[in-house]
Amino acid sequence: MKSYIDYIYDLNGKLYHTERRWYNSDIGVFYGIDSIKGNTVKPFTIHIDLFCLNNPLHYIDVDGAMTEEEKEEKRQQGIEAYSLLQKYFR
Repeated sequence: MKSYIDYIYDLNGKLYHTERRWYNSDIGVFYGIDSIKGNTVKPFTIHIDLFCLNNPLHYIDVDGAMTEEEKEEKRQQGIEAYSLLQKYFR
C-alpha cells in the first residue's frame, strides 16, 4: 500500500519503507543504519533518527539519502571543482 509520501506501507508491521530504511511513524524512529554518514558541519545530518534535517515540512528527501537542497549544493560544488580543474589543465 502506498502512503501520502509515496513510501510503501507495511500493514502488518505498521512501518514505512523509506527507500533506505524502515520508519515507524507512531514513535518517529527509523530502523536500520543510514548508509549516508552525514556532515559534521551540519549536526542534523549525523543524527541517526532525524529526517530532512529535522524539518520535513520545509525540506524534501525523495530517496532517503539527503535533502534536495543538499543535492543541489553538492552539484554546485562539483561544477565549481570541474571549472577549477579545467582552468588548471589549460
